[in-house]
Amino acid sequence: MEQYEEYLARLVRRRRADPGDDLISALVATQAKDDRLTDSELLSTCFVLITAGDETTTHLVGNGMLALLRHPAQLARLRADPALARPAVEELARYDTPTQAIVRVVAEDLTIGGRTLREGELAYLVLAATNRDPERFHDPDRLDLTRPGNRTLSFGNGPHFCLGGPLAKLQAEVAVGTLARRLPHLRLTDEAALDWRPNPLQRRLTALPVTY
Repeated sequence: MEQYEEYLARLVRRRRADPGDDLISALVATQAKDDRLTDSELLSTCFVLITAGDETTTHLVGNGMLALLRHPAQLARLRADPALARPAVEELARYDTPTQAIVRVVAEDLTIGGRTLREGELAYLVLAATNRDPERFHDPDRLDLTRPGNRTLSFGNGPHFCLGGPLAKLQAEVAVGTLARRLPHLRLTDEAALDWRPNPLQRRLTALPVTY
């Protein structure tokens, strides 16, 4: 982590001296203009964009392909109709979202569902549970690439909507659609060998062993 922070700090210094047409240069320019970001906040923003942009998208593709390989009829529908790639990503993100939960700090005392939350306490919001809510989704445990009205919270909502959400969806759409199209004989090599990383907030595989 220290090496990562040092690397980002050096990169920020280079962009201050020699700005380019990139996101870090834009953040540096914003900071110079109105001091909206402290140095610490600028580094934290860079850290989140790089880490979240890589990790979550990678595991959206991995979890999504695993779900499709476990549901060959749905995978066959995608192969027969490549236009399904976009709604497929929405459903795959709902069915097995990489971000299982997010953490929020309670801003003021409030009561939800008969429970009192105090200012300053941490609240864990389980996105995976909202995506399987039977009051919101019909037959929520079923994978359905053509599910109507598929609005999930996998990428957040409102002011907390994921900054890179549209790009992540596009990347997953291209990756999943291409794998389905180019590898018609793709299948899991060993279901028992699947190894999930132990993380209560993220659901992600260490690897997805396949053959084609």
